[in-house]
Amino acid sequence: MRRVYLISTAFQGEYEVGFANGLFRNGVPVTVVGSNGTLVRRLDPEVRFLNLRGDQNPRRPAIEKSLSMLSYFAALSGTALRDRSAIFHTNGLFALRQGIGILLEALWCRLSFREWWLTVHNLLPHDQETWVNRLVFGVVYKLPNKLFVHTQATANALCETFRVSPERVQIVEHGIDRFIGPDASSKDRLRLKFSLPAFETLILLFGNISRYKGVDLLLDAVERAALSSDILVLIVGRSSSMVYKSELAGKLAAMRKASQTVWRDEYVSDEDIPQLLAAADCMVLPYRKIDQSGVMFAAKSAGIPVIASDVGSFKAYMDSGRDFLVPAGDIDALADALSQVARRGPLKGREVFTESARKKYAWEVTLRSYADIVKNN
Repeated sequence: MRRVYLISTAFQGEYEVGFANGLFRNGVPVTVVGSNGTLVRRLDPEVRFLNLRGDQNPRRPAIEKSLSMLSYFAALSGTALRDRSAIFHTNGLFALRQGIGILLEALWCRLSFREWWLTVHNLLPHDQETWVNRLVFGVVYKLPNKLFVHTQATANALCETFRVSPERVQIVEHGIDRFIGPDASSKDRLRLKFSLPAFETLILLFGNISRYKGVDLLLDAVERAALSSDILVLIVGRSSSMVYKSELAGKLAAMRKASQTVWRDEYVSDEDIPQLLAAADCMVLPYRKIDQSGVMFAAKSAGIPVIASDVGSFKAYMDSGRDFLVPAGDIDALADALSQVARRGPLKGREVFTESARKKYAWEVTLRSYADIVKNN
């Protein structure tokens, strides 16, 4: 069978290792092309790893970054020449990240790889829906042999917005690699780790903090919600925007319920995620806009109910009577959902929902159709 090289940037390490492990468990030979940030210890032993990106510290000197990038493309070219029968799948962000750079990288991939596949997570980069990016991605999406998306809604938008032929688009459900069981001591350990005030019920938002995720909307909703003193809203994640960071800090300082709302402005490590999920009683995703989010599946992996905006594909993953779907940007509806979660109190019976998610969303389940495509390609 043809080998699949998964090209990733370790931006979403959980996704990267899950996809690789799920393919291998379906009998597909896999090599992960990654960096120092790749979660190598989480890969199945038989999954190969090529560290072609090396150090990705953003504080490196510009000349070091440029030389590293040239070395990366040279090494990847050599790999492609040695294994001409392989499938190369760009399964995350492009290495060059920005408009024209992305176009040049996509053209290079088309020329370098005999078979090039691309996963489309969002039609355009977050908070960068410019006319330049629309032109760039209008060309980029014409170049791969196959395009993979996780939902029918994304497939439809890709075909309608960018005139992509439906025959080139494959739908593969997002999956889960690691499932988190209940842990009676998780709240106490989290309280000590982050120096949190006492709480009984934890409402969680974690990940990269950007405007499209609506963290400011959450803070406004907390002020309007009926939350007893044993409720804590915990936000964990780093913001790369100084403007948005300043805006959130100002809101937090002015909040009447500031003692019940904590923002840990720091990177969420792979080691922290299980503890956060085990301690949480609800996940909140107040996004302004998105196609799909891995955080939704993080909640599923631990059997946690969610409060989510009605954007992208979120509606398809709601559990009736347990989850809350609110109109995007509707602060009153978000506040009401928070109030209802607060009245429920600490989460019970999550094991049933975790097991249900395992049967439906484990990567080895969702990637069966992808494995069939590789076998028949």
